[in-house]
Amino acid sequence: MDIVKSLTFQFEDPEWLVKILIGAILVLLGILTLPIIVGFALLFVLGGYVVEVVRNVMEGKETPMPQWDEWGKLFSEGLKFFIIELVWSIPSIIFLIFEEIGHFMANGHSATAALGTLFVLVFSLLNLAWGVVLMFITPAVLVNFAKVGEVSAGFDLSFIFDFVQKEVVNIVIAAVIIWVAALAASIAGLILCLIGIFPALFWLTMVEAHLYGQIGKEYFEKINSAPAELTQG
Repeated sequence: MDIVKSLTFQFEDPEWLVKILIGAILVLLGILTLPIIVGFALLFVLGGYVVEVVRNVMEGKETPMPQWDEWGKLFSEGLKFFIIELVWSIPSIIFLIFEEIGHFMANGHSATAALGTLFVLVFSLLNLAWGVVLMFITPAVLVNFAKVGEVSAGFDLSFIFDFVQKEVVNIVIAAVIIWVAALAASIAGLILCLIGIFPALFWLTMVEAHLYGQIGKEYFEKINSAPAELTQG
């Protein structure tokens, strides 16, 4: 896995400034308008762009960042991947609900306070554990969706288990790199008076996409371009 490439490939694109600027504007507008449907639409477009980058890296394209021209396709792919992520997040949502119930009980009468504290402890640990699970399966889900293009690809358990088993070391390395890159993006945003946080966030998503694309490319090379049973949802 080429770590340096994932951090710098954005700036090797002849049109890197325009592409990053558009991405940064979408991040900004998406965050500002998130409470309304426009914000979700913009974030779906960004999600679709990430999928395209992952796909382009797996295909070995010299400039993985696509043009900002196929907005409908980007929106459609981003929406599909959002659905996949939402389903995989259901356990976290459930754990959070019970954790909040525990907080409510812990602040009540003494008879329920102990039980409430137990609820908070148990379900916060379960949520943490599920977060670790998602760290491993998200690259597999994203890679398979980028290759197949169907929502069902995000739930192909045979592919996910095989991918994680073969690429577990690379997934851990990628997670560490993403964490370090996120720290660097935060520092850059502060240095640039917070305005820089938006291009930094877009850069960070590109780093993540490139790393996952590299892992996906390596995986498919290992299994000789993916048997059909592994790429069907």
